[in-house]
Amino acid sequence: MPIIYFDRLLSSVGFNCFPTEAQSVEANGINVLRSVMTKYLTADLGNLSVNQYTKINLNGTNSFGSRLTSTSDGGIKIGPGVSKVLISARMLISSSTVGAHYIRIGKNNYSNVLGWVSHTNQFTSATFESIDITPALVDVSENDVIYMYYYVPSSSPTIYGNTTGCQTSLTVETVG
Repeated sequence: MPIIYFDRLLSSVGFNCFPTEAQSVEANGINVLRSVMTKYLTADLGNLSVNQYTKINLNGTNSFGSRLTSTSDGGIKIGPGVSKVLISARMLISSSTVGAHYIRIGKNNYSNVLGWVSHTNQFTSATFESIDITPALVDVSENDVIYMYYYVPSSSPTIYGNTTGCQTSLTVETVG
C-alpha cells in the first residue's frame, strides 16, 4: 500500500489508500473533503396550512462537494459514506397571530426530529421575525433526506423567500 497515491483517472488523492471517489482527497479510505448544501425558498409563501407540520419546498440550491444531492421536493439527500452532518435552518416570517410558530428539521419525515424551535411572542403585522435553528451535529445514513417544516396557528402569516437564500433556508454540511 502506497503512503500517497495520485489517481489521474479519478482526479483524486489517497493517503494510505487507493482513492475510490472522483475528485476526492481520501485518508485511510475516508473522503475528507466536506460537502455543503443550502436549500432556500426563492419566493414568499402565504395562505399557509394551519396547525400541522408542513414541508417547505425549498426550491433554490447552492452547494459545494458531491456527497449531498438536492431532491425535487425541497430536501437534501445524504450520499454514500456520510454518517454525521451539521444542520441549521432559518425562517423569516411575519404574523399578527397569537400563538406558537415553529420550524422543524426532520430526517425523512416531520416526526423524526433533528432540530426544532418555536417563536411564541405576539407578532405584529409590521414586524419580521427570524426563527433560527443553530448548527447541530446529527447522525445520518446514506439515502436519508433532510427536510424543513413549518407550523403556524393561522393561515395569515407570510414566510419570506428571495433569490439569494438569506431569508428562509436549510443548510446541511458533511463532517464524517
